[in-house]
Amino acid sequence: MRTKAREAAYKLIFQYLFNKDEDPVYLKEIIETGEYDGNDIDYIKTVFNGVVKNLNEFSKMVSEISTFERMFRCDTAVILLSLSEQKFCSVKKAISINEAVEIAKIYGTEKSPAFVNGILGKL
Repeated sequence: MRTKAREAAYKLIFQYLFNKDEDPVYLKEIIETGEYDGNDIDYIKTVFNGVVKNLNEFSKMVSEISTFERMFRCDTAVILLSLSEQKFCSVKKAISINEAVEIAKIYGTEKSPAFVNGILGKL
């Protein structure tokens, strides 16, 4: 199950939105814990690097629907995660949206799941 790796990728993306660190300490900590296998680490790196390298493209996509810069950072991070995993990890859109909504339920506000679902459903 990729849920734990997806959540780790989400946390990396969330941190990146604040400090723009392309080589975050948290990624090194994830690798050192031994909690993730090679496939999970590859997934986390791929999704994170996909966001870093395509942030402008993704933000333009989202800006067609909502004001990207004014979005709650938790929602922004989970939307970016979903877009990146769809583009770079061949995760089907429906699965990615469902997983994004689940993360939004944990880290966002009570309105986050519906907001995230609505944005990703339109992209």
